[in-house]
Amino acid sequence: MAVSGKRTASNALAVRSANLLAVLACLRDGRAMSTPDLGEALQLHLSTVTRLMAVLRRAGLVEPERGANSSPAVGRPPTHWRMVRDAGYALGLALHPGRVSGVVTDLTGHRLSCEAATFDPHLRPRDLPHALTQFVDRLLRGLDRERVLGLGCAASGVVDPATGVLLLSGALLSDDDVPVVDFPLRDYLAELFPWPVHVANDANVGGLAVFKRLVRQGQIPPDGSLFYAMAVDDLWGFGCGLVVRGVPYAGAHGAAGEIIHPRLTLWRPPPEGLATQALAGDAESMRAIMGYLVPVIEHLAALAVSLDPDRIVLGGAFATVGDPFRSEFERVLRTTLPFDSFLTGISRAGVLMDPLWPDTVAVGAAETVLDGLFEPQANGEPTALVRMALEAG
Repeated sequence: MAVSGKRTASNALAVRSANLLAVLACLRDGRAMSTPDLGEALQLHLSTVTRLMAVLRRAGLVEPERGANSSPAVGRPPTHWRMVRDAGYALGLALHPGRVSGVVTDLTGHRLSCEAATFDPHLRPRDLPHALTQFVDRLLRGLDRERVLGLGCAASGVVDPATGVLLLSGALLSDDDVPVVDFPLRDYLAELFPWPVHVANDANVGGLAVFKRLVRQGQIPPDGSLFYAMAVDDLWGFGCGLVVRGVPYAGAHGAAGEIIHPRLTLWRPPPEGLATQALAGDAESMRAIMGYLVPVIEHLAALAVSLDPDRIVLGGAFATVGDPFRSEFERVLRTTLPFDSFLTGISRAGVLMDPLWPDTVAVGAAETVLDGLFEPQANGEPTALVRMALEAG
């Protein structure tokens, strides 16, 4: 709901900023809404909404939708408004072991550009300036760089959500071929690129990307929950993301979702090349891989039952494995549900395969940028979109 009521000189700017942001949030999913519908949704007077839309239109953020004003009523039909999608872009990067993927989205989350690159050997911190600047140049080819409003980057490993420090990396190796620790990824990227930077864990934003997609499709409520499990490309590393009431849960120290169960700590990956053969379609290799993955599936199923989410989604290399993994996961899930009288909701929801893979993590990284544009800031400062509107108004 937007802010209305009596205003004073001291709070007029804050009220106007909040109302502008509320209108933009209503149009974020790309659907058109009429002026009266916006007023009803935000509990604002029609004249207030009309003034807000004039400001947003001058800023180039909204526009009337052509052909949406047909109405059987007598008189002039109401104007329907939609977001100007290319008024701004969000850039999302995903640092995987040996691979970087990226997307550019418009303000409604629609993908405009996708890229991927592999690196052998794995990236070292000293490789990042050259590798990432070249990669971003390819990603933004043909697009206006001035319209990029933020960069989101997701990395495997433990990420401090407050500082953007990669506490333990699964994507970057040191010169001694050991995982990098305490790497200031957010500050490093802020030195390379001119945009605001958001940094998060790969599984967390993977869950966010799928959650947003399901919300837009009406398959999950905006304040719902989702459990997202993923594996790296060669099935030797795993992680989980949890979305609670529409927000990814990173934990107190950024380690939520890391797989640290003692049984999996002792787990050894399959022989080299077996995963590649299985993912390429070799049936015998797939059967062998599923045997190796039994303890992983048992752990993930137990986690899913304990968290009791609205949806369970399997992503990363699990999505590449496909039905064999999902079938085994559902079988283990059923045997892990001893109290059917109150846990049948998980069974009914079923297990979904990630529909966005292999772009999921990069899309989720871009979604963190969009969230920063469309959601109120903790410090009360206007978002970049609201600043654009205020400057135009």
